[in-house]
Amino acid sequence: MTRRDLPPIQFLRECFRLDPNTGLLYWRERPEHHFATPAHARGWNRRHAGAEVYLYMDRAGYGHVEMYPNGKKAKWPAHRIVFALSTGNDPDRVDHRDCDPSNNRPNNLRAATGLQNRWNAPGWHKNTLPKGVHYERGRFYAKARPPRSKSALSLGGFATPAAAHAAWCEWARDVHGEFFNPGPLKLTVFD
Repeated sequence: MTRRDLPPIQFLRECFRLDPNTGLLYWRERPEHHFATPAHARGWNRRHAGAEVYLYMDRAGYGHVEMYPNGKKAKWPAHRIVFALSTGNDPDRVDHRDCDPSNNRPNNLRAATGLQNRWNAPGWHKNTLPKGVHYERGRFYAKARPPRSKSALSLGGFATPAAAHAAWCEWARDVHGEFFNPGPLKLTVFD
């Protein structure tokens, strides 16, 4: 999905009330200028004002809010709306600290670059090896890609996936900083 700029923060504040403890959004009573006619505004407010916002979930587990600003249907990720309401900013990326796309509490969200967002990813879910580990010719290799580099950096070959993962974690902890995520340490078919 391509990034679509959020409506102005003032518009969002007129539409939503944010519960900072849960990250849930609730509809406010919206002003008449949001609607084509005063009757439409009264009907909408009668049905929705005060209710929790229904989120349309995508396959990855992210909730989206559907709205009709300027009379055209549009969807925005709920975590971006929560971040904008809590900080007043709409950065290029918003990262979930705990990697749970349904946890939209403001203290779980942070501005990030695309690279930082990928650093915080838990790793490939279909891979049988821990994050940062590759198997080649009977050895486990820890490989990393330094920022702004086109080629991978080999951190050495190891006898076990756990040793290779430990070497990758040592390197990544320094480079990734607060976005370091070791990923799940899975039991592998090689153990």
